Amino acid sequence: MIIANGRDGSAADSRKPRAIDAAPQAIVLDPPRVDRDGTFAGLVAALATRLDAGDDPTTAWQSTVSALAVDAVRP
Repeated sequence: MIIANGRDGSAADSRKPRAIDAAPQAIVLDPPRVDRDGTFAGLVAALATRLDAGDDPTTAWQSTVSALAVDAVRP
């Protein structure tokens, strides 16, 4: 699970999110059993980089899946 820090998603807000606070900001990724070629790890790294740069979670996710040509998956 990746959670954008703080109330507004910024890293500057040092308040530690509680589970209930984090739910709207949570991006939950279910890893594959095996990631031999590092594809999943690369996806997580690209997403984390965008979040760390200050993108809001929706923008970070959309930019990441677009840049990496990730196939849409529905729950």
